[in-house]
Amino acid sequence: MNGDTFGKIIDELKPYLFNINLWFQGEPMLNPDFFAFPARARGIGMTLSTNGHFITDETAGKLVTSGIGKVIIPVDGMDQDTYGRYRLGGDFEKVTEGIRILSAAKRKYGSDIKLEIQFLVSMYNYHHIEKARRFAMENGFRFRLKSMQVISGGYGYWLPPHKGFKKFRRYAERSGRYVRKGAIRNRCLRLWMNPVITWDGEVLPCCFDKSAEFSFGNLREATFISIWRGEKSMSFRRRLLSQRNSIKICSNCTTGLKNVRV
Repeated sequence: MNGDTFGKIIDELKPYLFNINLWFQGEPMLNPDFFAFPARARGIGMTLSTNGHFITDETAGKLVTSGIGKVIIPVDGMDQDTYGRYRLGGDFEKVTEGIRILSAAKRKYGSDIKLEIQFLVSMYNYHHIEKARRFAMENGFRFRLKSMQVISGGYGYWLPPHKGFKKFRRYAERSGRYVRKGAIRNRCLRLWMNPVITWDGEVLPCCFDKSAEFSFGNLREATFISIWRGEKSMSFRRRLLSQRNSIKICSNCTTGLKNVRV
């Protein structure tokens, strides 16, 4: 995303925003102008999720003084082999060193930024949970376990064992195939509260539209308000309120999923 697009978002929506998530299906700190974004959005709650590969002494200092309220870093295993099974191409040592650097920067600057390590529980890493929890606590990070969304098959490959980890399995096996647990109800606050804007200005219904299949419009061509209240968005909401299960991105959504750690 370039600065002009982000500036347009902030100029129009700042009075209505409680929080901005500074990521969507990519690594935000790859953007060479990344730190211009939190500077432009000061006064609004901001959360960053980063893979942790770009945290240095310099960027850590900028992060903890940027106005960002929370930084999330995923660590899905406590050695290179386990971590890299899901985080393809990731460098476990670089990420854990970045976590230590960020922790030290928070102490150095007396920052109140919240730090969190997220751990997607799978068949291959569940035995690392306690070690990861200790690592998080030692570095002043909150530790959060999450279930894994599977979008391209291989459910049996990823889902953790049944015994002791039921709440981390989003899917149940029925008649030889895996289905999302629980009934899908015809309601969802995301369609009114959590829009997504892609790097190139597409306005999406929510973060589950990972491939931008259901764009309501583009900010290069219209204002956000006209898009958010336009026919495409209103039609999508009407369909959700009557036939949510018929919408592709909704059939694998966690909203309303009970007894599962999402």
